[in-house]
Parts: sequence; C-alpha cells; structure tokens
Amino acid sequence: TKTQGIRIKRAEAKSLLSLFQDPAATSANGLYIGGIKYYVAKADSRSIYSFRSKVGGCIVVKTNKFFLIATYVEAHLGGSVVEQVERIADYLLNFNY
Repeated sequence: TKTQGIRIKRAEAKSLLSLFQDPAATSANGLYIGGIKYYVAKADSRSIYSFRSKVGGCIVVKTNKFFLIATYVEAHLGGSVVEQVERIADYLLNFNY
C-alpha cells in the first residue's frame, strides 16, 4: 500500500500550536490538516483525536520537539492508529524528543 504525505500549511501548523495551548477550542473550531477539516472527538495538552464523517480520521500527538500526525481512511482502524501513534510518542518522549 502506498501512502501519500500530508502537506501541512503554515497556518495549520500555527493553529496546531494554539490548539494544544487551549484544547477546549478544538471542539468549537475543529482541526484542519492538509486542508481537510476534522471534527474533534477528544483533545488535551498532549493529543487530539479527530474524525471525518464516516471517512476515517486524524490523530495528532505532541512531543517535546515534534507533532506526530497520522490519518486513516477507514473508521474502524481509528483505535489501532491511536494506539500506535501514542506508543511512538511515548518512545520519543522517553528520549526527550
């Protein structure tokens, strides 16, 4: 399976920074990644879990130096994607990334 890269616009990156500073704002405004709007299911100072109506979703996890961003196209894969991205984030945080 070939995956396409996500192109994050500068405004989206700035928005991510502010959403992690005020996670409550994500519920009202949603989340834009690669020009696509996602509806937020859960947000806190570390992770944002979001979905598109019946078409998959997106998870963003913040570490000390990175945003890990993963998208999925089939809704039933969401739990697995969340688990794997959170594990990667834990690994990076363990090494101060």
